[in-house]
Amino acid sequence: MKRYILLSIFLLLSSSIYAAKITGIVKDGGQKPLPGASVLVPALNMGTVSDVDGNFTLTGLPKGKHLLRVSFIGYTPVEKEVYIEGNTTKAISFVLNEDISQLSTVVINGDSEATARSQQPIQIASLDLAKVKAESTNVVGVLNRTSGVKVRQAGGLGSNATIQLNGLTGRAVRIYYDGIPLELLAGGIQLNNLPVNMIERVDVYKGVMPVEVGTDALAGGINIVSKRGQSSFLDASYEVGSFNTHIGTLNTTKSFDNGFYVGVSGFANYSDNNYKMRVNNLIPETLKVEEIEVRRFHNAHQSAMLNLKAGVQGKKWAEVLEVATSVSQRYDEIQHGVRVRTRPAGEATYEVESFVQNLLYEGRFFDERLKVNYFGNVSKTYSFVNDSTNNLYDWYGNINEEFTLNKGSEILANPSRRKGNNTATAHRLSASYSPWEGHTFNVSNFYAYQHIVGEDPLARKITEDNIDPNTLPSQLSKNILGVSYTSKWLGDALDATLFAKFYSFTNQAVQYDVRGGSKIPDYVVTDDELGYGLGLKYTFSPKFFVRGSFEKAIRIPDSFEVFGDFITIGPNYTLRPEISNNINLGTYYKYGWLSADFNVFLRLQEDLIRLEAGRNENDPSTYINQAAVVSKGMELGLKARPIEGLELGANLTYQEVLVGGESNVTNTNGVGNRIPNIPSFMYNLSAKYQKETPWNKGHRFSVYSYYHFVDEFSLILEGKNINPENLIPTQHQCDAGISYSFVDQGLTTSIQVNNIMDRTLYDNYRVPKPGRHLRLKISYNL
Repeated sequence: MKRYILLSIFLLLSSSIYAAKITGIVKDGGQKPLPGASVLVPALNMGTVSDVDGNFTLTGLPKGKHLLRVSFIGYTPVEKEVYIEGNTTKAISFVLNEDISQLSTVVINGDSEATARSQQPIQIASLDLAKVKAESTNVVGVLNRTSGVKVRQAGGLGSNATIQLNGLTGRAVRIYYDGIPLELLAGGIQLNNLPVNMIERVDVYKGVMPVEVGTDALAGGINIVSKRGQSSFLDASYEVGSFNTHIGTLNTTKSFDNGFYVGVSGFANYSDNNYKMRVNNLIPETLKVEEIEVRRFHNAHQSAMLNLKAGVQGKKWAEVLEVATSVSQRYDEIQHGVRVRTRPAGEATYEVESFVQNLLYEGRFFDERLKVNYFGNVSKTYSFVNDSTNNLYDWYGNINEEFTLNKGSEILANPSRRKGNNTATAHRLSASYSPWEGHTFNVSNFYAYQHIVGEDPLARKITEDNIDPNTLPSQLSKNILGVSYTSKWLGDALDATLFAKFYSFTNQAVQYDVRGGSKIPDYVVTDDELGYGLGLKYTFSPKFFVRGSFEKAIRIPDSFEVFGDFITIGPNYTLRPEISNNINLGTYYKYGWLSADFNVFLRLQEDLIRLEAGRNENDPSTYINQAAVVSKGMELGLKARPIEGLELGANLTYQEVLVGGESNVTNTNGVGNRIPNIPSFMYNLSAKYQKETPWNKGHRFSVYSYYHFVDEFSLILEGKNINPENLIPTQHQCDAGISYSFVDQGLTTSIQVNNIMDRTLYDNYRVPKPGRHLRLKISYNL
């Protein structure tokens, strides 16, 4: 019911938005379309990028005269003044001529922001989600099409997601939402429930996290950048699919002539996640196990988020000043732990409600030589874990009338009805100053604090006073100070970035599993670390450059790793920070309609934090430190546009992630063996064709297909002889879809079939993925 109420609110709010629209096309001197051209309205600080056919659309423009500026690499920019009436559509065309003088420089003003970020000395794969917002996909689906990245879930919409990036896995890969770690934004917003219509782009950092992001990361991270336009626009979508899946989104802003703006955004998701899968089912009467195909039950997910914002822009004292308040909620039925076992859970659940207050400031001073940015938030999260039944279920969903669960819980080692009450705050202040052209100094400070407390009437008590350990607060705090110097040399051909980061943190926790005694068993862990690095890029031409970077990186354990999730992950209070020495080398080359991006990496890691799955129902999964790990690999990305409207892509990754250190006599420490649950070889292919329809120039259709391959790998740390039961077999997945856009009306419909070959696929820790399933999506943009 909540999701329908939220969708109704979204529709009512959207009815109040009105604005004008400009559509057009960008061509070169030979009248050929120019894809990727930048179309800007400088006075409003808004813009867009032309698509593969050179077409563009600007929405949310107020009535009056506007100056449009169109630019592209190697071409002379063109400016035109356009006058538009209120709530009308204006068509305009641009022709750009080649500028030979630009071809000898590395100026990239004509690129989209995503493209520009992808060509920095620090390796960033910046994904522009405007290109896929019409598709029936989510952030996880988009990331899985990126070289070196693999996102694996625990099955279905909203399930726990684990990211693997260039040899890193789990929470070693930081996930950010607008530059703030996701764990500090409360539990309602997660990577696995964010629709693409809510997001502008996703930046994938490979090897080095820039100082301006400001937090700790081992050798990479993923920053989800939300749509934060301050001009008037409306973007809404509704998606329905197999397994009773429903996804609705709304993102809208209304701006005023005095610089003031207000906005509303949000989403609502629901899915039964009741797809079929093959499992081993325990028969308690005979203690035998049978392999069966069943439909999942007790696996539903529901989540929603609503965000309200207000701000001012374009002032001398503030480029942007924005206050936002958001509320989010999610509900999950838990059917199993990290791995699928011979008996399911039929009643365990997890609920969370979160409230977040954000403050954003962006200032530009001294002719934009000095830039100051601040982002801060305070969040309150209420959670409830319910795992407290004696009922024993089988995989058919039946309760056994003769046998019960003696421990009184399905997932946890002990029964629980824990209520959590957590408080968090995070603040990032950064400034950059350019005393002269081509040289910039940056400083950034990030501070975060978490206070975790709760109560559980079923918890096992500690000390002689029978204290509920959940009522004793745990606290985590950390501060990261970063400084950097970026510069251009040799006629702007050489870009250099030199940086250092200073880390300090304190973790204070109560050890839940110690019984008896008169003293409360607590841990206090503090540490200070220094990280540093260098990034270089040399540009031979706009179509060819090489780059490399080195960083000594540190990542501090987060609350999830230290305390667990109070559901399927147990605590480990003695986790140490991860340290890694990272080397990255890469090159980019474009020849005609074909471009290639090739990179190699080496990671020498100490105290790698990884999730170790429990071996049975009574053995909880926990995060542990791996003493030494060596990761090395390569990745190749290819893009091609052989004919107008056709885009082809391929991404290939090969990596070896091995236990490092010195081997003992019998090598019982596994030196040289592969780290478990990380694939070594994977690739993906993509093809997309879009074109205007011959019967209506204002309509456009698109067909697309994606193929994913993952080679076999083991779940646990093993030697040369691998037990087949611990092996995830080779996987092939193909998805395909078609979309039809009424461009002049801002309406797009799409249909997509995932796992079209209906192959048996597995996700994290061999959790079965859905078979063939369908998604239908309707999007509206004004």
